[in-house]
Amino acid sequence: MRLRRARRTLDDVTGLSALLRRPWPPPLAITVLLAGIGGASLLRSFHDGTPRLLPGPAGSLLGWTVFAMAAGAAAAWVTGADRLEPPERRGARLTLGKLLPFLLLLFLEKWITEELLDGAYGWIGRRFHDPRAADAAYRLWTGLALAGVGLAGALLLRPIRPRLARLLEPIRLGSALALLGGSLAALIALPAAVGALEGGLHWTRPAAAGALLWLVASSQLVRGIAEELYYRGLIQTALARLLAESGLGEGRPARTIAIGAVSVGFAVEHIDPSADLRGAVPSLLFVLVFGALLGVLLETSRNLYLVMLVHTVVNWAVAGILPAPADQAGGPLLPPVPFVLLLVTFVFGGVVASHRRRGFA
Repeated sequence: MRLRRARRTLDDVTGLSALLRRPWPPPLAITVLLAGIGGASLLRSFHDGTPRLLPGPAGSLLGWTVFAMAAGAAAAWVTGADRLEPPERRGARLTLGKLLPFLLLLFLEKWITEELLDGAYGWIGRRFHDPRAADAAYRLWTGLALAGVGLAGALLLRPIRPRLARLLEPIRLGSALALLGGSLAALIALPAAVGALEGGLHWTRPAAAGALLWLVASSQLVRGIAEELYYRGLIQTALARLLAESGLGEGRPARTIAIGAVSVGFAVEHIDPSADLRGAVPSLLFVLVFGALLGVLLETSRNLYLVMLVHTVVNWAVAGILPAPADQAGGPLLPPVPFVLLLVTFVFGGVVASHRRRGFA
């Protein structure tokens, strides 16, 4: 009752409800959604070059953007303008009130990473003499922070909670482990057979050992889980839902655009501004394709655990801590890129075989 009175009072004084509930034309709504993902990713990648209006974490351009969106999202929540329509009533009804919580989550994660966690690397570096250990500890710390943002986002984006709950049903974890285990077994069997025919089976040596190995493995595990919870579980799911309400409908176009947009944003955030162009482009393309494959895998399998596990295994392979069949010189028979492509191919095959469907119709 008190909340209703507060909403009516706020509406009478400011007229916010009318502004937040006014339908946007579909092209404008779609443009704002896609620009939000691209803008948030670019602001994070090139944050150090943006103007700072005031000292401290709140004084950056990213900080001011977050606070402005937080105020708008709070107003949308108070007035009830953030609620999405049920499926039978959707179509060209996207409003500012429905957009703001999603945009807030996008920029909030970037602000936390760049401002609140920026000083953590120096603090961690002073406690680890080995740069590899410091890097792994920092990845672990930021992964935990991203997981926290993901959990907070699940509370902020109320309309997608049922969908997220279905993607994370406990029964799906068993099928994810079975699919990934079978795919890894098939993937290792092929180069292992080749190595045996060439004169003996050899295995690569992990790039780390002892406590460092466990630290690197745990950090990559946490990062894989957190990034998939945030990017695919929250952002991709919420974007597809918002695009559907903007007028694209519930079918393939909305989900395809969501996968593409999130994959581009995911790749842009992995840009190293200090890297030269020749080195940055192949890495960018690899992350872009990998992100798109994970997005399609989520839509195909409806299993967020599977996407998290695939991401983690790929992280381990790229970090050089996953044992794999090796050639006579000790190098892996499958370099990272073929390994990723074959692993995802085998996983897709398992998904299609188990669910008896193809694509993400």
